[in-house]
Amino acid sequence: MRNRYIKMISVIITALAVMLITANCASAALVGDIEGENGPDGVVTAGDARLVLRAAVGLEALSEEQTAIADTDDDGVLSSSDARTVLRMGVGLDAVRHYFTKTVTLAPTCTEAGSMTLTCTECEEAPVVAPIEALGHSETKEVITPVTCETDGVNKCTCTVCGNVREEIVPLGHIWNMTTSTCTEDQFCTRGNHIGEAKKGHTVPWGKCTRCNIFNTEKYAVEAATIKTKFNEAKTAFDKAYSLSSYNAMLDGTAWKIVGNCTQARPEYVKARDACQAAADACKDHPEFAEIKALLLKNVENLNGSIAAVDNILKICNGNGAVITDGNLYEKVMEPLETYNVGWWSSDFKDHTYANNTKIAKAIVW
Repeated sequence: MRNRYIKMISVIITALAVMLITANCASAALVGDIEGENGPDGVVTAGDARLVLRAAVGLEALSEEQTAIADTDDDGVLSSSDARTVLRMGVGLDAVRHYFTKTVTLAPTCTEAGSMTLTCTECEEAPVVAPIEALGHSETKEVITPVTCETDGVNKCTCTVCGNVREEIVPLGHIWNMTTSTCTEDQFCTRGNHIGEAKKGHTVPWGKCTRCNIFNTEKYAVEAATIKTKFNEAKTAFDKAYSLSSYNAMLDGTAWKIVGNCTQARPEYVKARDACQAAADACKDHPEFAEIKALLLKNVENLNGSIAAVDNILKICNGNGAVITDGNLYEKVMEPLETYNVGWWSSDFKDHTYANNTKIAKAIVW
């Protein structure tokens, strides 16, 4: 009987010990352990990491205590880095750490460091005393003497926390917007709003500047702008016309979309020709534009040919929607148009409009 009682007492003692240990573990906090049915559950899991990440991006709100436990790098801010660390601990890649409660034992001031006690909730080791950096002054500034390029300035700095007052000297001197002037911009002082070094100007009045590597059009500014604008208009109109009246554009299966497409294309050819002529006129007799002018005038000739070819096609179709069913006849009436546009029907015709547009675009380097 006595042995029986002893065994019963032993079982009871063991059960109580297990309960105490379990209770102690359940109350112990681990870094990152913020999720459980009733709060921290004594295990760091991927679910904890997910909750930390949601809190880091503003999708979840945590209590102050949960935030402190989830802040693995102790920087006061929850981030994806904290979530990553919690995940690594949850899958066994990083060691699980105990969470230390912090008690401020000496509050820091603006100039003096403080201290805090770190106590582990898991073990019974002696608390650790850690320093708290001095807060530093939080100052407002009052200008006593304004700083200029020639004289120092003086500010009165007052700490809004402790009331400390000091004078701050703001050194004189220029504050340049750039280290040196450029071809087109002055170097000036942002403090005194005066010029330090005047703009240098380009090394050539027309052409690529050897200093800044920019093409300078100053010598023929108006002409250059007109040539570029009118050529772009001409190219846009030609591309539209060709997209309507090319061989492939007018071939629709076994039928032809001749009358409608040519009717729409004709005014675009006219627009392209007139723009090329305007660009050529802007070139005048300046030698710098001689190559471009020759190409533009050749395009005027080509586009007049394209207009005549379109008129011929429409004349053959009688303007009533009739189509050309004879393949040889079609090639005969299409040959001039394609030759002027892209030179496909004549290997000897190299100065077609498409090729010239490419040459002109390369020559307009400004």
